[in-house]
Order: sequence, then structure tokens, then C-alpha cells
Amino acid sequence: MVGSGPMILRFAPKTAALVGLVACLVGLATAGWTRAARAQSIPAGTFEWTLAIGGGASVDIPSRLNDTVTSVQVVPHVGYFLTDEVGEGLVRGNFELIAEPTLIHLEGTPSATVGGLAIVPRWLFTPSPRVRPYLEAGVGILGGQVNLPQTNCDVNFILEGGGGALFFISEQVAVTIGVRLQHVSNGNRCSRNEGLNSIIGIVGISYFVR
Repeated sequence: MVGSGPMILRFAPKTAALVGLVACLVGLATAGWTRAARAQSIPAGTFEWTLAIGGGASVDIPSRLNDTVTSVQVVPHVGYFLTDEVGEGLVRGNFELIAEPTLIHLEGTPSATVGGLAIVPRWLFTPSPRVRPYLEAGVGILGGQVNLPQTNCDVNFILEGGGGALFFISEQVAVTIGVRLQHVSNGNRCSRNEGLNSIIGIVGISYFVR
């Protein structure tokens, strides 16, 4: 007979760290929401400095490989707004260009850690002063030996795209929550180039300097 004691959820250390950060950022956004000053328009020439982490798992697109690879990613970035808010209606927004240093730990058979840089253009919509949805797409390069069924190379390339939103808790500070579809492959430089396709969730905090 099964006892009726309290149920305890246990997480792996990496997963627990991600859950803790998400909870902290959500709490920060909730606490600051009611007292946040009205965020102003973001003018051209504004810099965005962001600390962010992400994590996710591979999906079989288009392959039938059954080996799931999970990842933990450190993705800080600096962005520069090339335009003022332009356009009309739902598409009104700013164009931002982002440089994103990337550190990725791939948990597979075997595991690997790689690092590099991605360039990510982003369109930041302006439906409200406090919530700014965005769409983005980027390319990058990673260095570090990987020996997975999807790729076995010391240099790989990133193609990625996705969306999310910035939740402003003051005129200069926002919490970032987003999701990306990320493709990592070696461009046929090595013997295996199936490609590693993953869905990655990202959380972070951003500071805007005008």
C-alpha cells in the first residue's frame, strides 16, 4: 500500500538552476509591474545590454535520429537600435542588430561544450509601453570538438530564429522571455552532418542605455 506522505519534486542540478532563474525573473517582473514607470519610445542609437541563459532539447527535423541532445546555453548580448520606431499599426517597431556571444553545453553521447558568436537582427514591435514582442533570426559560428551522430566537427555553424517579448519593469530595465528554433551543423566539412535541431527557451534581463 502506497503511503500518503508529501510528494517532493526533484530536479537535476542544471534543471533546478534554470527553474530557479525563471522563477526569480518572473517574480522580479511581477513585483515591478505595478510600480514601473511608463516606458518611453526607444530611439535610434540606444544600446541594449542583456544577460540571458537558455536550455532545450533536440527534435528530429528532418532526420529520424532517436538520440535526444539537451543543452544549456549562456547567451548574453549587446544590441544597437538602428532605427526609431517606424511603421504603422501592428507592425510598428524598431530594427535592432544584436551581437551575441554564445556558450553551449550539449548533453549527449558524448557530451560537448562549444563557444562562439552569433549576429541576430531583431524587429521589436511596440503594441504597448510595457510589453514589446519581437521576432528575430540569426547566424553564427561555434568552435569546439563535437562528436555526436548529428555532427562530428570542431567548427559548426548556427542558424536560428524565433520570437519572444520584453516586459519592462522600469524605463531602462526589462525581463526577456523568448523561444528559438536552432539548427547547428558543420556545412559538410566533416563526415557526419545530419544537423542538430533544437527548441531553446531563453530568459534574461536587459538594460537600455540611451
